[in-house]
Amino acid sequence: PMMRRLAQTWRAHAGRAGRSHEQVRRKLGLGCAGLGSLGVLGVSQAREVCNCQERKAEVFPSPPKHHVLRPHMDPRVDQAVLVRYDPPPGTPRTGAAVVVCPGGNYESCAQHEGQPVAVWLAQHGIVAFVLRYRLISEGHYWPAQLEDLELAMADIRKNADAWQVDPAKVGVIGFSAGGHLASYAATRSALPWRPNAQILVYPCIDTTKPDH
Repeated sequence: PMMRRLAQTWRAHAGRAGRSHEQVRRKLGLGCAGLGSLGVLGVSQAREVCNCQERKAEVFPSPPKHHVLRPHMDPRVDQAVLVRYDPPPGTPRTGAAVVVCPGGNYESCAQHEGQPVAVWLAQHGIVAFVLRYRLISEGHYWPAQLEDLELAMADIRKNADAWQVDPAKVGVIGFSAGGHLASYAATRSALPWRPNAQILVYPCIDTTKPDH
């Protein structure tokens, strides 16, 4: 019944002053999904409006690829995973790659510091990798997280040709605890595993307690 009333309202508004269907859509506050429902009820013009400019402007990222860092290990014990986000089709590639290290006090991996960051980087032509490192809350203490990042760096450089990455342009961005991880790898890791660049976002650099 509600959709029938919407259809009737649509016809009434469209019949006044020769309004266009786009004007009626805005008047009623309907998105493309709503117009599609009206089209099923017999408002044939609704389907035409669905092909609007905002839908054409959408750029969807390529589906991410998951790479288990230690496939020989039991995933119930070792959940370290590297999630790869390639630039969307048609986006010029820069050849650069960035490993995204989310924060979370090494007790979790903050979602808002992972996938959204990787998607943004991919939209700018950078192959992005979200590192889901092992966690203290799962019984993996430092330097397990550093070992995961170093293994990720080695995997990226080993697969540089297949993943269309320049092995000399592999950086890292870290948030909070992930910033600690990124800075440590950029300054302490051996050259084969060391990032070429580091971006630190509110990093936890000093893990000692203040005197007062």
